[in-house]
Amino acid sequence: MRSYLALVKADLDLLLHGVNRTAANVPPASQRSASEHEIEEMRRVAENIQRVALYYRPGARCLPQAVAIARLLRRQGYPVTLVIAVRRFPFAAHAWVECQGQVLTDRQDVRLEFTPIVRNEPAQAQARATA
Repeated sequence: MRSYLALVKADLDLLLHGVNRTAANVPPASQRSASEHEIEEMRRVAENIQRVALYYRPGARCLPQAVAIARLLRRQGYPVTLVIAVRRFPFAAHAWVECQGQVLTDRQDVRLEFTPIVRNEPAQAQARATA
């Protein structure tokens, strides 16, 4: 039930507030490293939301799923990054969640196909990027 509600909230926020505001309002992440066991747990949470999305509605594709997954994992204290990216030719947009360079919600090589335009990173990474 929690996964379903997270997906509905993400979808409504995207509809009402748009991509930038919704991505910016993902809860802050902890600044710690995640263990391999925790990364596997994060993958299970992501898979659960992706399964729920199959029954939610056909339009609930990668973006609302990625927002919902990032919110749930951040609330649990995991240092995940929400990524929204584009490909120029043929044009496509895609969103995923990653942790410590590992894509949690898609295949690993998706990072080679798309160029990130929004990266909502954990606070530590953001602080290093602005320093």
